[in-house]
Amino acid sequence: MVTNVDVALQQQQQEEEEEEEEEEEEEEEEEEEEEEEEEEEEEEEEEEEEEEEEEEEEEEEEEEESMGC
Repeated sequence: MVTNVDVALQQQQQEEEEEEEEEEEEEEEEEEEEEEEEEEEEEEEEEEEEEEEEEEEEEEEEEEESMGC
């Protein structure tokens, strides 16, 4: 025989499980977003480094050209 208390406990357990699942999903989403942000930052840093290297090469070429005159 199922009592109202049993039903209430079942509902409470189910609600708690659903809340835990939602929290886990939110945490996973946050972690994914953080990883994406880190990847974007790394890409930006790499691009900046490449640009700096190109600028340095151009400066060296200009110095060589001016010395050749």
